[in-house]
Amino acid sequence: MVAKKEPSVDLLTARRALDDLKGVTLLNDWRWDPSAARWVLHYRLTPGGFTDGPIPASTEWYVLVEHSYPWGSIKFFPAKDGGIIQTFPHQSYNRVGVDSVPWREGDICLTNNVRVLERHDFDDEPYEVPTRLRWHFARALTWLQSAAQNSLVLHGEPFELPQFPLGEPITVAFCENAETFSLWQRSEQKTGLVDLLGVNDGGRTFFTKRFRSLDGKEVLKSNWGTALSSQTQEPLTGIWLRLNKLPVLPPWQAPMTWQELQEACRFSGIELEDFLAKTSQFIRDGKKHIALLGFPIPKRVGEEAQCVHWQAMLLPVLSYGTKTAKGFRNNELGYWQRDRRDVLRSDLALTWLTSENWDNKQISTRGRVSSPQSLEPVLVIGAGSLGSALSELLLRAGFQKQTIMDKDLLEAGNLVRHTLLLSDLSRPKAKAVSERLNLASPHASVWAVTTSFPPDDKWELARIQECPIILDTTGSDDVIHQLEIFPWTKKRCFFSLSVGFGAKRLFCFASRGRSIAETRFRDLIKPWLAREIEEQAGQELPREGIGCWHPVFPARVDDIGMLAAAGVKFIESALATPLPEPQLVVFEQCYENGIFVGIRRVTTQP
Repeated sequence: MVAKKEPSVDLLTARRALDDLKGVTLLNDWRWDPSAARWVLHYRLTPGGFTDGPIPASTEWYVLVEHSYPWGSIKFFPAKDGGIIQTFPHQSYNRVGVDSVPWREGDICLTNNVRVLERHDFDDEPYEVPTRLRWHFARALTWLQSAAQNSLVLHGEPFELPQFPLGEPITVAFCENAETFSLWQRSEQKTGLVDLLGVNDGGRTFFTKRFRSLDGKEVLKSNWGTALSSQTQEPLTGIWLRLNKLPVLPPWQAPMTWQELQEACRFSGIELEDFLAKTSQFIRDGKKHIALLGFPIPKRVGEEAQCVHWQAMLLPVLSYGTKTAKGFRNNELGYWQRDRRDVLRSDLALTWLTSENWDNKQISTRGRVSSPQSLEPVLVIGAGSLGSALSELLLRAGFQKQTIMDKDLLEAGNLVRHTLLLSDLSRPKAKAVSERLNLASPHASVWAVTTSFPPDDKWELARIQECPIILDTTGSDDVIHQLEIFPWTKKRCFFSLSVGFGAKRLFCFASRGRSIAETRFRDLIKPWLAREIEEQAGQELPREGIGCWHPVFPARVDDIGMLAAAGVKFIESALATPLPEPQLVVFEQCYENGIFVGIRRVTTQP
């Protein structure tokens, strides 16, 4: 990047707006730092209101601002000389950092997510030149006051872990929730072994398969979907330790050395050396292994704990073979003496890893259907363009259990509007779609049936009877008839979704009972089909291939995707509200003067 010799007019204006801000003293004006590619201000902050405690009355800070101000990030870093040295809540780990800069790495969080900072007159961050930088400085002063008074975290706000600075680009996933928390509470096991499997991404991601006691008995098995639970690779062995509380050093710093971790574990009444001495014998093979530290966490500050979080770390290679302490034999005692002295020396840094809870509720907070029936298995008949799109949208919205039924193979012409790929050509659509869906979520359990409805196989018949939600996407009259005469064992929800000519419309039929109500379906859709025939009169269907005549259904992938999304909304609504009688809803694309303006729900018959 080309060095910026002079600050912009906007930066100068923003700095001058701080001149009358009480408690703010300029030490050094704007300078460009090429290593950070930011403009830097050096200030002293004196909030007032306290004279002693964990925060000095005055502290020095370096403020880093992007050249695009008033846009871009604004970061506050403590000065190495005269700044705070601890790590507080709502702050990155405050290590010293590189020698070439005069600030530490513990930038403080000043966003609107920090509830304690909502005391300011204006809560919404402004982006006007004179006010944005001043807004950040005002919040920094409040942050310091709150840190000094130990009130950065308020009762009832979402609980946040301290930052565990990462030492390796490895992620360890676990599956914990209120149910497993109850199981852990009843367990007397505090330490043991954990089986870990990879997700075939080059060793960057591992997930827990089961937790075992030191004598090999299963303590807890992680609950995963088909793709993860069907892994047959040899598991990696790790070790685990369960603490009574979060291992943190006051005010809010993650342990960074073995000595600091020992101190944090003692707060839970655990001697770390005892844990390592018991478990290290199981991982002496010349390889690095993963250790998991588990501790209870609440959903919100001040509430009771309701989940176990497992923080992963990468252990160094422990002593093995002939690598033993001087004067000791090649046995466990000799190995452990060498580990204590050299491998796990108290001043050595820990290697923390990314730890993620892949429980279904945790990873679906960005968007899932609210209906409790999303937990029920769904039978999707038809894995064509509409069926594949609907099944994927439903799965990502929370319908994790599905059975996909289709007898057809994927052809090249399908690819223009299908979710499958070239690598799936000539494969059964149902099998290829089910494999794709199982890889879309760690909790997906999707099965394939590569026949038409109804199947002949007893196992397949039994699986179909387990599905309380039936979704037909074939647009076939024969399938509707078969759904009507099939000997269902109990009442269920039936859906039939199909697209009209050119995907101008989506027809959504829903009914509840022991059958799909075929007669009512035909009565409701008949006038719409007549309208479709009238509208397409004289239009020639597109041709695919050479030789004999092969008319195909014209519709683009964006049409299918848009209508499939509307179909998911319809299904969700129909499941949430019991239908007094069978219902047909039609969604229709709308254009004004040839310009697309959206889709609408048609409320009247044609």
